[in-house]
Amino acid sequence: CMSRLSPEEQEIIHLYLEGLTLEEIGAILQQPPGTIGGKLHRIKDKLAKCITQHERLRNSYTKGHAAEEAAGGQQ
Repeated sequence: CMSRLSPEEQEIIHLYLEGLTLEEIGAILQQPPGTIGGKLHRIKDKLAKCITQHERLRNSYTKGHAAEEAAGGQQ
């Protein structure tokens, strides 16, 4: 999911996960902390949606694979 983020979004989330404050991230990127906070919120939403999508795909694959095995590999 990280690869779906822009380079700036990746940098913001990386710095945030490293423990930097919005003020520190803003100083590094030369943007106001409020702007960083808004971007961080959107980044978290993007990541949550991507993870949810991957979980759904994994679950549908798992269910389909289990049904295939129950049918003796013939579907």
